Amino acid sequence: MTRWTAGDVMTPGTVTAIAGTPFKELAQLVSRARTGAVPVLDDQSRLAGVVTETDLLRKEEYQHDPSAHRAPRWRHRDARNGHPG
Repeated sequence: MTRWTAGDVMTPGTVTAIAGTPFKELAQLVSRARTGAVPVLDDQSRLAGVVTETDLLRKEEYQHDPSAHRAPRWRHRDARNGHPG
């Protein structure tokens, strides 16, 4: 049986963004890279987080909600971890 590693399935030459990248530019990066996620780097080029297509879609969904200062976090994270809402 073959054991796969992260190196076997990763995308080489990854496109990255910085924390201050505007939303529209970030969406274009994800689209052009034809990937489901973009690593976000801090000022020292260290990984600060990852933005996924789902994150972008959720932000777009709430952009017209004046009471939403930022897109809500996953509402069901606790449920996914075996804890009620």
